[in-house]
Amino acid sequence: MNVASMIWWKTLKPADQEIIQRAITEAAVYQRKENRDKNGARLALLKDKGMTIEENPDLASFRAKVADLKDMDLFKKPKVQTLLLKMIEASK
Repeated sequence: MNVASMIWWKTLKPADQEIIQRAITEAAVYQRKENRDKNGARLALLKDKGMTIEENPDLASFRAKVADLKDMDLFKKPKVQTLLLKMIEASK
């Protein structure tokens, strides 16, 4: 997900928008891979320091607890709903 001023974005030439969008996408892919590659070492360090790690959390219960949040008045606004759906999709 990208965050930028639409006023600024619309001032850019389409070619510049494309270059920036491509760079953002490439950076996101790199960052996700880098994070995933280092997760094992990070978890090992935390375990070595005495932290208890739940490696198989009950995601269904978390999802059930927050499911009603999307029905709050705030999330009924079209712009917020669109952003929420993008965030949900990005987290998959």
